[in-house]
Amino acid sequence: MGVDFVSAAQISSQNYSVRYQSGREVTSSISSDWGTGFNVIHNGHGAFYSHNDYTRSTSRIIDLVRKITKNPQPTEFDPEKIGGGNTTSIQNTQNLPFQSNDEFESFLKDIHRELEGKATHYAVNGNLSYEKRTIQNSEFSRIIQSNCNTLIDVTLSNGDTQLVITAGGIDKSDIDYTKLVREIDESISKLGKMELPTKKMPTNSPCVLSSDATFSLVHEAIGHAVEADTVINNASYLSHRIGYKVASSQVTVTDDPHLRGIGYSEYDDEATKTKGTLIVEDGILMDFLQSRKTAANLNAIPTGNARVSSYLYPPEPRQSNLFIEPKDHSFEELLEEVKDGIYIGPTLLASTSIYSGELQIQPQYSQEIVDGQLGAYLKPKTISGNSLVLLNDISAIGKDISKFPTECLKSQSRVLIGAYSPQVALKSAQFI
Repeated sequence: MGVDFVSAAQISSQNYSVRYQSGREVTSSISSDWGTGFNVIHNGHGAFYSHNDYTRSTSRIIDLVRKITKNPQPTEFDPEKIGGGNTTSIQNTQNLPFQSNDEFESFLKDIHRELEGKATHYAVNGNLSYEKRTIQNSEFSRIIQSNCNTLIDVTLSNGDTQLVITAGGIDKSDIDYTKLVREIDESISKLGKMELPTKKMPTNSPCVLSSDATFSLVHEAIGHAVEADTVINNASYLSHRIGYKVASSQVTVTDDPHLRGIGYSEYDDEATKTKGTLIVEDGILMDFLQSRKTAANLNAIPTGNARVSSYLYPPEPRQSNLFIEPKDHSFEELLEEVKDGIYIGPTLLASTSIYSGELQIQPQYSQEIVDGQLGAYLKPKTISGNSLVLLNDISAIGKDISKFPTECLKSQSRVLIGAYSPQVALKSAQFI
């Protein structure tokens, strides 16, 4: 063939988005897209081309092969021979969360009606997407995966304070209307208490992180830093730390695309069979997340983490379902562990410098912990610090796992990932 590896990802999608907002009419939109992305790898170098006309792409792909192999002569490469082996078809659409756009809109309308009499300022956003991916590669694999992804978020606001409740998944069991309404009611109650005068937050304190904030810490501090494209470019602060301690000995982190949920897949977007990857074990960094290209560069084995958001982007290492292993502490025991400190609520925004490991997590709200009990609401401030310091300051990990869907943006490519996270206690955190 003249090159090491070629894959073609034919992706078609249809998205239905609905938004309800207090005091405004409902808005909705339907969009669709389709096309093919061609990925060529040779000697650890990659080339990529995308188009929505497969036939017209043939000459362009041959040009890419000539360029990447530095061979101006016609090659034996034939794009039509990509795949050609046995076809594996995976239908993740047997038990859809919603059977139609109308059913989805009706569900959101019920949430809207729940809010009309309870909240003054709110927004209900929903996105329902149907997607079919046909992934073929030069190892004669041809994989067809069909998915339906649902994302719902409810935003409640009161002045400068915002509370966001999220739900979503790929199966009907992933979305529980009763649970969602209960979470909305709890958030409305919290928002009402936040109208009262609030205390100022200290600049340094031990704290308990909510499941959402714990996931933000692990996702930003570990997840992005072990995506091997940043490792190859020496752009990750974890680039040369395999086998070294990077977190508390209590911390074990796995990326597992086989967990049923929003990040589920049996094959990645290079038609590589997915598997769980043990990233951190007992605080020790064990592995990176790899695509075919990064694995060729690092003399490693692809982990099945090559993902794309659409045919317009080349496959690159991305997280799927990031999972921090729970331990045996109840929430009450975590509060006792801290004794006097701060409870950090769900995340509003989070970011990190992968190169330096400097991290920021902005919570939706925070609460005082006094003598092991939750106390007054505090003005939320941003956790700011070095990832290695924060990860090593984890003193206890909870036993109760929260599961929720989220999105991850990298290089303008947005993918859906699943979050599985307990709550944790930190010995100390700095706030700005």
